[in-house]
Amino acid sequence: ALGCLAIGSIDEDERAIMGGLFGEALELVRCETSDVLVPAQAEMILEGEILPRDRIAEGPFGEFTGYSLGARDREVFKVNAVTHRKDAMFHDITVGHLDHMLLSTVPMEANLYRAVRAMIPSIKAIRVPSPFTCFVSIEQRLLGQAKNAIMAVFGADLYMKRVVVVDHDVDVINDREVNWAIATRCQPDKDITIISNTRGSDLDPSTAGNDGNTSKWGLDATAKPRLADFTPRHSYPSEIWDGIDVDDILSLRKCRQISPNCWTPARGVGPTRRFFSRKGRKSTSGHWSGAPAGSRKNSATAASGVAIGSPSRSITGCRLSPRCGAG
Repeated sequence: ALGCLAIGSIDEDERAIMGGLFGEALELVRCETSDVLVPAQAEMILEGEILPRDRIAEGPFGEFTGYSLGARDREVFKVNAVTHRKDAMFHDITVGHLDHMLLSTVPMEANLYRAVRAMIPSIKAIRVPSPFTCFVSIEQRLLGQAKNAIMAVFGADLYMKRVVVVDHDVDVINDREVNWAIATRCQPDKDITIISNTRGSDLDPSTAGNDGNTSKWGLDATAKPRLADFTPRHSYPSEIWDGIDVDDILSLRKCRQISPNCWTPARGVGPTRRFFSRKGRKSTSGHWSGAPAGSRKNSATAASGVAIGSPSRSITGCRLSPRCGAG
């Protein structure tokens, strides 16, 4: 299916693309009613012809947009023969859901990447996350390259209606990061380009009555003038990350699963507190009942043998529940 949907020039052979995806030559056989070569291992082959002048009402159908569109006049395919494998399986998709989008967007992304790379060689990634939408990540080396990328996308795919261009430090797979870049690196009066009265998709329900005539908009969400000159993103010192003990965190999680009232921070992260004693009741404030507010004396816990507020060590095991083996 991906080979059939590949977007390229008229002289590109989709069967060669299928072989490339398989990693080996695609086995072909000749049709029963024509000289066309088709995949030999296909589940089913419909042989026929498209009648050039005939049209018939088709629909309504659910579309990749998530809408069910009304009937339209479409071309007529006349079936001359059907061939299939023994016990053939007919593959279908769930209309308007993820598999519908994936089948069409994977080849679209490859075509758009090629088109933008011809204009902006420093392109890093491209993604089509939803209908008529494209996210592009580039390493902008010259001012204005982001808008060139926007125009390249519009020129390469008729269906594209909204294009967002971000810097290479933004992950286009992460919608949250893209929205963050739009919010912090884009000024609407300067960085949004709107193009009116253009040809779009007649499957876009917002163009109802206009037969696909639409406006398009591009958002330059890159740092200006360059990422290197922009306000730096915050970061965490490497020694902080290196000092996190994942085993301690997992041990604490296990302890809480067995006994939710047990609260034991990881070693080296902060003061160790145990909110239980052999005799007294537990205090949610972190102090033993009867102790003055703000009191965190190590000697105050002699009756229980548990140190409160001592950063020097972490107490392993859980005295609240004998089942707890965390630590």
